[in-house]
Amino acid sequence: NINEIGSVSSILCARDGSIWIGDYYSGLIRIKKNKTVRFMKEADNPNSISDNYITALCEDKDGNIWIGTFASGLNMYNIKTNKFERIGVKSGSKHGLSSNFITALCPDRKGNLFIGTTNGLNVLDLSTNEISSYKNNPSYTNSISGNNILSIYCDSEDNIWLAIEGKGVNLFDSKKKSFTKVYIESKTDLTGEEKNIVVIYEDSNKNFWFGTSTNGVIKWKKNS
Repeated sequence: NINEIGSVSSILCARDGSIWIGDYYSGLIRIKKNKTVRFMKEADNPNSISDNYITALCEDKDGNIWIGTFASGLNMYNIKTNKFERIGVKSGSKHGLSSNFITALCPDRKGNLFIGTTNGLNVLDLSTNEISSYKNNPSYTNSISGNNILSIYCDSEDNIWLAIEGKGVNLFDSKKKSFTKVYIESKTDLTGEEKNIVVIYEDSNKNFWFGTSTNGVIKWKKNS
């Protein structure tokens, strides 16, 4: 019952017209052709969702639904098998995450899934299932600025933008595998870090909009 949905964390409208809703406490809900289904963790079923605390949702080019959880890693709902596949931390493995605490999900147009966590950025190659992890390294100039990723955005040119807690915005260079800190200037005297940017969006005129947790919304033009 849609009226029983409690604290909503994320909403996704899939290409097939279905609506997916992530609940902070009560699992994943799918609404399709006026039929509502709730997916919950089943203790003895490894093909069920791994956690009922949903934090992020996205859809890949094949129509599979990716689900981030608060403490139990990443899930993929396979639309062909109607089963969940789980990805978590695996020490020393190319197929493991840097953290099971997922904060953000974003696919690019090259077949990668960007996964924000509380312990760095993970990039999943959807063709090989290999994962590259990036964490802050103070001795490396082009390192990611911090490890707690708040949101990820893929713009019209397939650039990946990251909002990082307390560290402002980073732009990821997929060819060089490096990060550039983006200095957001606005009418306030606040720096990018102090603005506490938590969400990023680009409009049809290529203006960027940065939502902050304490200082409203900032409209910004790249290279302006």
